[in-house]
Amino acid sequence: MVGFLSKAARHVPQKPKGILLVSAHWEEEHPQLTSSTNPGLLYDYYGFPPETYSLQYPAPGDPQLAQQAAELLRGAGFKASLNPDRALDHGAFIPLKLMYPDADIPVVQLSLKHSLDPEEHYAMGMTFHSMSTLGRGMGQAPIPGQDRSKLPGQDINTWLLDACTQRPA
Repeated sequence: MVGFLSKAARHVPQKPKGILLVSAHWEEEHPQLTSSTNPGLLYDYYGFPPETYSLQYPAPGDPQLAQQAAELLRGAGFKASLNPDRALDHGAFIPLKLMYPDADIPVVQLSLKHSLDPEEHYAMGMTFHSMSTLGRGMGQAPIPGQDRSKLPGQDINTWLLDACTQRPA
């Protein structure tokens, strides 16, 4: 995963002006978006070496991007709101730290809905069709001590990568 993410930005045609991402580590009743100009970090993991709890990723937030995304979601019938107090969780800052280590691209994180309903989340994603998008995903992340050569999610990761980077026919 480290190798994949460290090289992923090389395949992006131009450096993004902002990043809107979803992490599986934040669920709310209705969609929420981080809207601080300087989001902190949420160390929402355990069992890792002590130095992992002092990692830094000082990327700026983007309240305008958050507002734009919220308006798109509301226009599609979702009760989206801005959350200026929410920090970026490790599902956001760890991949970004590997992809864009300079932390110079504004980041907005979008929550999942508690329902985890796939059709609702697909509809949420489709609201952003008017924005320039590049989809990449990791279907499963390894846990400490797990044999990384035998990750059960490798087939799903390949499928997700293909599904997110190919336009429908």
